[in-house]
Amino acid sequence: MPSYLVSANKTRMNPIHLKTQVLPGDAKHHILHIEDDPEVAGSIAQLLEANGYEVTHAADGLSGLLAFKQNPDQWAAVLVDLTLPHVSGNSLLKEMHRTRPSLPLIVLTGAAPGTNLDVYEQGAVILWHKPVSATELLENLKVLIHS
Repeated sequence: MPSYLVSANKTRMNPIHLKTQVLPGDAKHHILHIEDDPEVAGSIAQLLEANGYEVTHAADGLSGLLAFKQNPDQWAAVLVDLTLPHVSGNSLLKEMHRTRPSLPLIVLTGAAPGTNLDVYEQGAVILWHKPVSATELLENLKVLIHS
């Protein structure tokens, strides 16, 4: 199953084809990942898909907002960077939390640890500073989605 790249820039709307290993018995959960760094996006998509998740990647804040608003109930969780083109991660958090307060919003940022980002006040449930360990991401995502 391909993961999909969504962007306000129409030249970036091609699907990214990644191998998927679906673990038996795991239901598909659709994750929206909003990240402007293609290497980070590709790595996270590969990790999540190899562990049974379906991933849609948005390459900028506006594309992420549009993807979310098409059907807010389809997302099991959202992974969002804070520094994004077009619409900031902080603005996305506010809008997504307002629309769907119970949705797990996870921030992945390159900001230095200890930086006051006020993401919890905007609806985030986890703040991670890149790089994040695969085990930590998968374990926490599983707990958030199944709780």
